[in-house]
Amino acid sequence: MDVAKVLGLVQPLISRIESGERKLDPIEFGELCKLYKRGVRYFLPDIPV
Repeated sequence: MDVAKVLGLVQPLISRIESGERKLDPIEFGELCKLYKRGVRYFLPDIPV
């Protein structure tokens, strides 16, 4: 799956996100949750409710 294409971003930007060089904004994070069919808690289990 081409995550960059699905999110409308360029591949180098996805690589920077994956390496921790760039943070996700909340909208991008929400789109990734939808893409992978996982809730926020799957990626961030320790956040308070």
